[in-house]
Amino acid sequence: MPAIPQRGFFGGEITPALHARRELPAVASGLALCRNAIPCRTGGLVNRMGTAWLRELAGGDANTRFVGIRFAADDAVTLAVGPRWIRLLLDLGIALSGAGAPWADATAYDVGAIASQSGGYYYCAATHTSAAGLNEPTTAGQDDQHWHPLALEGASAVLELPTIWPTSDLAELQFSPGGDRVMVTHPDHPPHEIVRWGDGRWTCLPAAFRPAITRPLAVAHSLGGAGTGTLRYKITARQKDTYAESAAGLLNASKAGTIDAAVLADPANDVAVDSVAHGFATGDVIGFSSVTPSTGDLANENASIALQGRSWTITLDATTPLDRFSLDDSAGVLTWPAIAPATYPDIAVTFNADELTVTADPPTLGAPGSWVYMIFATLDPTVDEYLIYRSDNEAPYGLIGSSKYPLFTDKGAVTNPDETFQPPSFRLPFRHRRWPVCSTFWKQRQIFAGGHDTALRVLGSGLGDFYNFRSGLPVLASDSFDLTIPELEAHAIVGIDSVGDLAVRTTGPFVILSPVGGLVAPGNIEVTSVTSQGSSKVAAVRAGGSLLYVHRQGALVLEARFAPESGGPAGYLGRNLTDLAPHLFHGHTITKLAWAETPEPVAFAVRDDGVLLSLTYDPERELWAWARHDTGGSTDKVLDVTVIPEEGQDLVYVYVQREVNSSTVYYAERLAPRTIGFAGDDPHLSGLFLDSALTSQAVEHAGGVTQTLSGGSPWTAGSSATMTNSGGIAVAGDVGRPTRLFDAADVAIHVVITAYVDPNTVTVTLLDDVPVTLQGLADAWMPLYRWVTGLGHLEGRDVRVLANGLPLGPFTVVSGQIDLGEVTTSSQACDVVLVGLPIAVRVQLLPPDVLDERFGVMGATMTISKPALLLEHTRGLSVGVDEARLTRLVDEDPGAAATAPLNGMVVCEIDSREARWSGLILALDEPLPMAVHALEYQVGIGER
Repeated sequence: MPAIPQRGFFGGEITPALHARRELPAVASGLALCRNAIPCRTGGLVNRMGTAWLRELAGGDANTRFVGIRFAADDAVTLAVGPRWIRLLLDLGIALSGAGAPWADATAYDVGAIASQSGGYYYCAATHTSAAGLNEPTTAGQDDQHWHPLALEGASAVLELPTIWPTSDLAELQFSPGGDRVMVTHPDHPPHEIVRWGDGRWTCLPAAFRPAITRPLAVAHSLGGAGTGTLRYKITARQKDTYAESAAGLLNASKAGTIDAAVLADPANDVAVDSVAHGFATGDVIGFSSVTPSTGDLANENASIALQGRSWTITLDATTPLDRFSLDDSAGVLTWPAIAPATYPDIAVTFNADELTVTADPPTLGAPGSWVYMIFATLDPTVDEYLIYRSDNEAPYGLIGSSKYPLFTDKGAVTNPDETFQPPSFRLPFRHRRWPVCSTFWKQRQIFAGGHDTALRVLGSGLGDFYNFRSGLPVLASDSFDLTIPELEAHAIVGIDSVGDLAVRTTGPFVILSPVGGLVAPGNIEVTSVTSQGSSKVAAVRAGGSLLYVHRQGALVLEARFAPESGGPAGYLGRNLTDLAPHLFHGHTITKLAWAETPEPVAFAVRDDGVLLSLTYDPERELWAWARHDTGGSTDKVLDVTVIPEEGQDLVYVYVQREVNSSTVYYAERLAPRTIGFAGDDPHLSGLFLDSALTSQAVEHAGGVTQTLSGGSPWTAGSSATMTNSGGIAVAGDVGRPTRLFDAADVAIHVVITAYVDPNTVTVTLLDDVPVTLQGLADAWMPLYRWVTGLGHLEGRDVRVLANGLPLGPFTVVSGQIDLGEVTTSSQACDVVLVGLPIAVRVQLLPPDVLDERFGVMGATMTISKPALLLEHTRGLSVGVDEARLTRLVDEDPGAAATAPLNGMVVCEIDSREARWSGLILALDEPLPMAVHALEYQVGIGER
């Protein structure tokens, strides 16, 4: 019989249409089925790890998002983003708020502060000063304005950030981390930032796009002489180190007004301000020096963020019913606060001109009495210098001088202002229907792109100043840039990614923006279309030097990789990574991608039916291998996936929908790290290969209570004895529970409780021979497992167990617990128990590729025999030609200790009766490890 080798599994699962195409290298190492197993970059195959259950996400639904945020190499968090809330998953659990100081009257509270009152915990949703009876967390009708109630969890509360996004918005949210901040974009809302503050607070508020340095504030000026002309001055500050320039200072006396809440009901309306005799006219430029709600019991963090720090041009000036004016380009900037009131509050404001206007002739150098003297700020240690601009009789502004101190005297040293240097403009870069779709960071700039009315716009911040979208003269290389991708009118931007160049994914071409000569600057960016395969809105992932993204129709995963040798446009290569396994995608769409670099380079893709696909991807080796993964049977679905670095690996978090006790529930779970064979690996655990699993580990009783064995004659296994405790802690429910006792030298024996006598005394059966050191002496002890509790999250489900490395079950969870059964041997006395949903591993090889001169092979009968497998740390594996004829390599004895894993070459005898053209099956139904590096088998060919 010829021997058929399978030296590796580099091809992953292959579409049936290619099963006979063995001349293709990927097919020659491919599989007919790869379910719940992952091909490795070395060519081997391992079963996927199980998931640890973290918690139920109360209030979650099928649209809730999981987003992994990596702040640094070893600093990451998973965000669970639900309808109008964000929760943080940290350290295998939900982030908690801490104890929370009691709420106090007359106290300044910042957004993100936690306070407790009347047994509840509350998140501060808006900056305010507390007032008893007015804005306490429990004040009826007011607590939803200032305070967001948190769900209790033990002595603390679940940390939840209130947000503005309802369920319908969640799918289109995009997240871009940078430092301790995460920019969140959606085309229907202003960009928001999730911020982790140094004092432990977390906030989610609109991003404040304004210069990093505060504008100067004029307080006085005087004239040396009168005149008939009109002189206007603008004064800005330049920051030390960065040399960033501020907006023009607020000058002249402040005016008071009110932002009309009624106008804000429609986000298409510009902001309108009511003020009596404000004295400004259409075209004048103003700034806000203060923004506060007009009613003391309402707070709106967003108004201050949206309005202060920029300059606004007055439009639509009117005199009735009050002296009302609107602000240009301000539509939609006042978004609903995080906790939306029934009606938007009126907002009290003070505003000033951002220019100083005087009636005088231009100062003349040396002319007596010809000068303008200005004092415009207190000394600011962050300011390098102040810049002074002047406009003469409605002429354009131009630079006339600078000062290291917050004062300046214009004596006419500059006769004509230098109009090549004009004061910068800091308008809001976005507005209603122009909110960006996506964001990223590229070459020290923050980039935004897309929007309802700006579908092909790409906007970059100033260099190193991510909130500064300065424009002015002269145009500087460090200025912001604003461009529209040409010749793509029928398409729209759906995502942007920094890949060295800037990758712009549109519904049409995949576009690369690259700086000419390596310098990103206004007017210095080249646009190149790389491929015509458009992208969906699913966020792309960086996979090494490649970008993986989903085709615009949702059923293909595509690659864009910088490969100059390919000769592609701008040196980029584009490929379809699903062409060997299209059967995994037909009739489905991909809703999420995630990338794990270690321990294996694997991209995970969530399919719309809840199946999780994996792609082992190593472009340097031309390796991409697909596999499919299901969890918990047909009723359970994976809805989202993300990856963050933990425990020296990239670990996968999943958001799962399960059916439990006739209800639909939503769980946060995490794929376990693969540590099998690692130094210090616990053989009792043997890895976690169960889903939605909990791990229970017994510990030594720490209450100072000892146990003493007596009456054991003889002191041999199977004999009865009396066990007396020193604390009166025995209960009738202990009958059947195993217990471990150990002496000072950690010599241990096991007993099982067979009868309850009183709170101090029980009768036990010895499961081991008892040494003299444990006879009649007070001993340390550890209660072991007969019953496993705390399983309410799997109520009514059939579960499997790994108890001290021994597979048990199935068991059905009833009232949150399972009974492991009677303990009769010491090997059944378990101190480590893993409980969860079973994972069925099925791997089927392609049919043998053998040429027979007499009959051929396709459709012929054949016998497959004597498979030889190269294994590592493998237990419980079965092999056969079909499901009805599986042979287990090593049987486990439920009454004995766990078997040792198989390592090296193993040859097994299987049922080799004739079968039609089909491939060998590898099966694993128990929560045990599997690693197959290669295999070979013999085949005999019969007639067709």
